Amino acid sequence: MACFKPTAVVVVAQNYAQSEITYPVFGPDDDVWRFDTPGKDRVAFKFHDDLKTTVIWTNHPQGMRPAGTRALVQTFVADLIVRAMRGVALPASVIQPRP
Repeated sequence: MACFKPTAVVVVAQNYAQSEITYPVFGPDDDVWRFDTPGKDRVAFKFHDDLKTTVIWTNHPQGMRPAGTRALVQTFVADLIVRAMRGVALPASVIQPRP
């Protein structure tokens, strides 16, 4: 991945292979990940300093409930990608960092 230098990486996998792929490649569940909902149940995102890319992690669209959630998530993810392409800072997390 470092060779390709992507502007953004979108992982659409929910918790599938979380410990085998997502956390080893993009880092553990720590204060660096930001979330779009207090339940941490739709989109997690962060800027990965080592890879110099925005990482976006979301559930698979087929499992998104209630109705309308998929459209909200797609819009949010598209906004994150546009921000990354323009070099604009990522939005703040709705979850406050741990003390």
